[in-house]
Amino acid sequence: MKATRTNPNYSLNKNWLQKQSEKWRHDVKLVVRQTRVLMFALKHPKVPWYAKLVAGSSIAYIFSPIQLIPTFIPIIGQMDDLLVLFIGTKLLRKLTPATILDECITRAERAPLFQLKKPRQVFRDEHKQESSAA
Repeated sequence: MKATRTNPNYSLNKNWLQKQSEKWRHDVKLVVRQTRVLMFALKHPKVPWYAKLVAGSSIAYIFSPIQLIPTFIPIIGQMDDLLVLFIGTKLLRKLTPATILDECITRAERAPLFQLKKPRQVFRDEHKQESSAA
């Protein structure tokens, strides 16, 4: 039986679709936020060089057109990108001091979905504000 407006299952299917859509939006926002955390850590002046190497390698792999499993292959191509993002984030958490990582996470959460400023510029702007206030 098809779900139509007169059919009671129509509203159930619509609710399910809305819930799934919200879930996917939430998941995409989490992935974007984790990528931004890596980018902010890469640009932060107090992050150790070896942590920057991990963050830079993770970001480079995600955005590189040359990958072990190409992204255009459905599901598997995206899963390897998520795996690299996950491993990069885990290593970054172990290699970066907690206060600096918390600062990068806070900046990533405050950043709009489509950020106009480059991450390095954000650190410079805030550093100028702090030095002028002091």
